[in-house]
Amino acid sequence: MGLLEGAKNKYYLKNKYGEIAFSVIPLTEDTNYVGNMAGMHYQKMKAIKTDKELAEFIKANELVK
Repeated sequence: MGLLEGAKNKYYLKNKYGEIAFSVIPLTEDTNYVGNMAGMHYQKMKAIKTDKELAEFIKANELVK
């Protein structure tokens, strides 16, 4: 699976204010592309994350699906 095929399973993460902050596209079984929709605050984040890294990122930044 790649970016185009994974786009079918794309979902969004919202911040604590209910605003869409990130889009998540699954690339393979344990690899996700995380697109920043929140602007400068997350400018230097790593875009490719494993499932574990994504779970930690969601928890650390108080995000919800």
